Amino acid sequence: IFKENRAVWGGGIALSECRSKITNVGFFDNFASFGGGMYDSNTSRPIVTNVTFASDSAYYQGSAVYNDNSFPEFHNTIISGNHGITQVINSSGGITNFFNSLVEGSGGSAAWNPVYGGDGGNNIDEDPLYDINGGVYRLAVGSPAIDVGNDNVDNVLEFDLDNKPRIAGAAIDLGAYEYNIMTGIDDAAAPAKTIPVVIHSVYPNPFNPTVTIDFEIDRQMDVSVKIYDVRGKVIRDITTCKRNAGPHREMWNAVDNRGERVASGVYFVEVRSHTWSDRRKIVLLK
Repeated sequence: IFKENRAVWGGGIALSECRSKITNVGFFDNFASFGGGMYDSNTSRPIVTNVTFASDSAYYQGSAVYNDNSFPEFHNTIISGNHGITQVINSSGGITNFFNSLVEGSGGSAAWNPVYGGDGGNNIDEDPLYDINGGVYRLAVGSPAIDVGNDNVDNVLEFDLDNKPRIAGAAIDLGAYEYNIMTGIDDAAAPAKTIPVVIHSVYPNPFNPTVTIDFEIDRQMDVSVKIYDVRGKVIRDITTCKRNAGPHREMWNAVDNRGERVASGVYFVEVRSHTWSDRRKIVLLK
């Protein structure tokens, strides 16, 4: 994990005349003038596989990737939730090629925006539904990045960044982490298990002005209830306290931590203990 680094060129990593293979890497909360997560230059040709770029930022361009006269390939990679209008920049004749990746703002293979580089096929442009735990960006329940990757790439590894087996379900997941809710295995044939933290309902949804969150825990534990925006930023800490086993209810009145009303749009409510979490999408309409 490259996290909270600062640089002029490439907040997370900078490559020059390079043929690196970069696999199972998270670039989180890095900052640079150019290329918040990664900067590659001077005809570099890195192969980037199962990497997640999230919450990186750039002062000028390329909040995730700045490609200067280079030709990187991205496979099974997620670029989403980085702070800037343009997350990927190609300059000086360089071109970034994406394959089986989730690239926010690209339009996906169905409506590919050539500003992002080349469409190698099977790319998507959707909210990855990050599960943010400890400042890293795993996949939450229902993420479109689950089971849609391609494992027929030279530098796919047997285990993910958490040392969990890859291809836990029908296919390899996108990003640095294979989806897991309890054991790291998400196959539907597994026996039913008791989930320590579960959100039963959020209603009404869409809502205005208040949404009710009904959840349940199976043991006494410290539990936090938070609201995130679409970029994964916490905008409201509803509560953090010790709860007894059983059903619980909280409400959110569309106000952030500063006491200000938030704008209409998509948000996420998360109920989390130290180890377990559940998350639901909610929509505020005004």
